[in-house]
Amino acid sequence: MRFLIVDESGPFRAELDLMLRERWPDAETVEWDPRARGNPLVSLDGDRFAVVLLDSQPGGEDGIAWVARFRKEPLAPPVILLAAQ
Repeated sequence: MRFLIVDESGPFRAELDLMLRERWPDAETVEWDPRARGNPLVSLDGDRFAVVLLDSQPGGEDGIAWVARFRKEPLAPPVILLAAQ
């Protein structure tokens, strides 16, 4: 299973990676800092991700707007919004 983790915090991305690998030892994770420009699903071959784990305010933007952009891509994977609160 391949996960895309989109969050500004490098330590949080690493912690989430560890949690996913504990549950699914064969899991592959790709980390994406949302402050980078562009749609990560286009840049990273999005149809190969099982799930996108997305910060609810990536890079200070609206997470729902990111979901809308992701959904425009053919074969976009499911997206789970992660809230800090």
